[in-house]
Amino acid sequence: MIGGVIRDVARLKSKPMYRQEPVYPQGEIDAMLKLMRRTASEKKDLPPAYRQALEELKALLPMDTSRESIRMATSALLAVATPAHARFFLDYELEPYFESIHKPEIAAALREEAERSGK
Repeated sequence: MIGGVIRDVARLKSKPMYRQEPVYPQGEIDAMLKLMRRTASEKKDLPPAYRQALEELKALLPMDTSRESIRMATSALLAVATPAHARFFLDYELEPYFESIHKPEIAAALREEAERSGK
């Protein structure tokens, strides 16, 4: 997949360029909220740790201007979508994030889920 992205970028008629200020798509937060709701409703067997994290992130996304919560929401969805790599997202992204925002109960649930994911 990464190779495909590199080839697509290489074939662009105009060269990619960096901007001083990043430009994010309009509706990005709404799209992420919709994807999180859909994931939670479609995955009936979603572990409680994921459900707790997604619920908290859904509440934080509309208020967060730092982009940290959207980055964490992306990590949570990647963990759900790629079970082989879930432990990385749980251990190195999500658990520390929830500790940093003073949600130790969610961090503990994610830690337990990471242990299960590693086996």
